[in-house]
Amino acid sequence: MSFFIILLNAISPELRKLVVQFILSLKDKAAETDNPLDDIIV
Repeated sequence: MSFFIILLNAISPELRKLVVQFILSLKDKAAETDNPLDDIIV
């Protein structure tokens, strides 16, 4: 997990915002599925 934080701190603010939005959208999509592993992965 710390690698991901280092990566987020190193990239440009615009790209960081897009990455965070993408991950949040994955979290929402994972919650909609019946597969509990989706929730764990995201």
